[in-house]
Amino acid sequence: MKIAIIKPILPYPLDQGARRVTHQILEALHGENELTLITRLTSKDEQKFIPDLSKLCSRIIAPLAPNKRSFFHRVAYRIFYLLKSVLLLRPAVVSYSCPGVLRKQLRALSKNVEFDVLQVENWYSWPLAKDVRSKVKILLAHDIDFRVTERRLSLPGAGPGRFLKRLTGWCEKRAELRALNESDAIFTLTDEDSRAVKECVGRDSSVLPFCGSTDLAGDILEKREERSILFLGSFRADFNRDAAAHMVNEIFPLVKKNVPDAKLYLVGSFPTEKIFSFSGSGVVVAGNVQDVGQYFGMAQVFALPLRYGGGLRVRLFEAMAHGMAVVTTRIGRSGVPGEDGVHFLVRESPQEFALGLSTLLKDRVLRERLGKNARDLIKNKCNKADTFARIRALYRSQSHSETAAS
Repeated sequence: MKIAIIKPILPYPLDQGARRVTHQILEALHGENELTLITRLTSKDEQKFIPDLSKLCSRIIAPLAPNKRSFFHRVAYRIFYLLKSVLLLRPAVVSYSCPGVLRKQLRALSKNVEFDVLQVENWYSWPLAKDVRSKVKILLAHDIDFRVTERRLSLPGAGPGRFLKRLTGWCEKRAELRALNESDAIFTLTDEDSRAVKECVGRDSSVLPFCGSTDLAGDILEKREERSILFLGSFRADFNRDAAAHMVNEIFPLVKKNVPDAKLYLVGSFPTEKIFSFSGSGVVVAGNVQDVGQYFGMAQVFALPLRYGGGLRVRLFEAMAHGMAVVTTRIGRSGVPGEDGVHFLVRESPQEFALGLSTLLKDRVLRERLGKNARDLIKNKCNKADTFARIRALYRSQSHSETAAS
């Protein structure tokens, strides 16, 4: 089959969960299919990653985003996209994700090429689907964004500008629902998001299997750093910034009362000035690191206190694959197999979350049992060969359904 995948950011390097998901799809479909990757570069430096992706794709269309050419372009396009957003009630993220230079290349490609399957990742890239000829057009929803926005705005301390945020949320919801309705098929990453799709637009969707980078996990270290907690996530995402602040301000002080020598590591790309300000009193802001695996192997407990967010938490897969004891929330464990109290602890309030962390830091037997159970679960249930076979079957079924319909 000829399959095209539209991704708003380059799916490499594998430093974000969303990139890992796309890269796994490319790995699974490579060999049996002719793959075309359609994306945009957000920096000139990213050009160096194209050769790695070329091993999986027969064609890559990846122009530099026009707003990234220079400082002048960044300012000019920011003003241009903002005006466009106001005049058309069109979310600015759509303009950033669907630049004219990319649309022009796709229209030229469509004169000569028709794909069997086109997959568009994220609703804000959906307008690009109109520029590509394909028998089947699939929307891969990494999460249901407007539901995430509604949850964020319902939290205390949602911040100033609530009216403007609600207006922006309304525009984004309208565009997201349009994409969900216009696509021929919908893929999600979790059962929760599939149910949300059914509730929102009355359509069935398929859950795309994911196995995580379980091969990155080496042997469980016999000696981890005592009383250490790891928080990991890209701080470009507002739900990760919120979770980090929630952890530092409301949860970790309670942990320190029970475990005075506890240490918290905040690790992730794009740390903001506010994130760096959390340093001190047992908090270490490592920020962006070359080898995340060393922290998975070093810390005793993994904390993921998400209060809102959607989609799949890939970092939770990897923490479990490394044999870490995990404390998370109901939202944090979304899409991840396992049972509360057996493979991880699910705690909601700051008091409950802090108690879970404190208990694991002090109870070695419980900590090691949860870690071993988690590692065994990922190893047994998230088999790479089986996951890849299910992914290939899912895409073949979409192509066959179009053939039957015609």
